Amino acid sequence: VGCSSGDIEESQEEVKRMRLSMSAKLDVWSELDPPFTKFPQALLRSTGNKILQAVVYSMSSIFLSRLVQDYARWSQDPNYRDERLLNAYNKAEPGDLDATSVGPTDVDSNGSLHLR
Repeated sequence: VGCSSGDIEESQEEVKRMRLSMSAKLDVWSELDPPFTKFPQALLRSTGNKILQAVVYSMSSIFLSRLVQDYARWSQDPNYRDERLLNAYNKAEPGDLDATSVGPTDVDSNGSLHLR
């Protein structure tokens, strides 16, 4: 069972109708070296805040766009869901996955994932 590009595009349109938002809080501390010690602290703080806002906005836009694309594929392609689940299992630290999660016995000798 696979997923066609038409299925993904249709799913992406459905996802676009949903509202997705995120927020981020960054605490940044820096020691100032000359000549920056001569500038008013309020000026440095406002400039730094503007730069960080631009960076976070850019990064979050890219993240949300890729998240939508990934969800569209995940929602349409069972093989991709299995692949992502197996990948999460392989990267998990001991204790990260609870008893309802995939376990080693759910993967056969060919590497195929069998869900409970």
